[in-house]
Amino acid sequence: MKKIDPDVLTNYYDIGIVRKLTTISNGTANELFYIEDDENRYVLRKRSSRYSDKIQLEYEIEYLLHLADNGIPVPVPIITREGGRYFTFASDKYQLYPFIDGDSYDFGSVEGLKESARFLARLHNALEDFCPKVQKSIPRMDDPVAVSKVLDGFIEKAPRMSEVEEKTINHLKEELSGLIEEFGDDEYYSLPKTIIHGDYHPANVKFSRGRVCGLFDFDWISLQPRMSDVVDGLIYFASKRDKALDGADIFSLVEDYELDRERSEIFLDTYSEDIYSILSEDEAASAPLFMKARLINNRVDALRKIPFDKALDMLTSGIMDKLRWVDKNIDIFMNRR
Repeated sequence: MKKIDPDVLTNYYDIGIVRKLTTISNGTANELFYIEDDENRYVLRKRSSRYSDKIQLEYEIEYLLHLADNGIPVPVPIITREGGRYFTFASDKYQLYPFIDGDSYDFGSVEGLKESARFLARLHNALEDFCPKVQKSIPRMDDPVAVSKVLDGFIEKAPRMSEVEEKTINHLKEELSGLIEEFGDDEYYSLPKTIIHGDYHPANVKFSRGRVCGLFDFDWISLQPRMSDVVDGLIYFASKRDKALDGADIFSLVEDYELDRERSEIFLDTYSEDIYSILSEDEAASAPLFMKARLINNRVDALRKIPFDKALDMLTSGIMDKLRWVDKNIDIFMNRR
């Protein structure tokens, strides 16, 4: 595979001589590069083949232009010399974006937590009138049927398990069976929908002076129930962590946090205050199901990204505590609609 170099960029974009091109150690799917010319800074994104078909790219571009027009801070791909917003080099697709500087999310800041909820409400509000010309369709997020099939495939090949690991995996199978029965497609798609971000976590957000100044990574944007994003907010922003979230470390994303009731209440209250269309009774009732589906899928989906010898630990470590937390705190959803 041919490596991108600075001369390639100046062939495609009206930018100055590239003085710096370095790999950004971030993200688990697409390669990112930091670029500098004499006056400006950019981010070059090499699109993974999984997220780079023509419809997906055009849909994402429409989405970003709409959000930018509505005051949502997102990086809009820079126009190439040929008038497009991406280019193909050595069979790979690339996009160049203006660099958005900012700070990481502070897990100790209550104001930062509130801002993450306010921003999600602003994002959803801005999409109420979004009518894209291009239609993108992806499957249901965290579909328990699909997750169950992947889990069964892993179990067939899994190494010998300890008693605790086997008990945990059996519990995950029971939870998935319950989700399949209680939360079928009809119930899922009947809930209020928007174009969700689909990956709303602190590694995809930057802050400046207490406000969100940049939202990134739009591979999963699609028309889905908005509760999917709200639950991501609870899992990723309202949780407690001993160390900063590392978006390039799958273990950091799915394991190294503790769910927290008080912070979850703050997030839900703040989102509810700012969203135009308040959460419905059905949404409140479905929230624990969304949360369990997300927690389990995070573990199962991560299996393809890690060495096989670490898979059992990835799948089982700490997951029971998180699922029990959801069962113990169902009332916080019903009290805030």
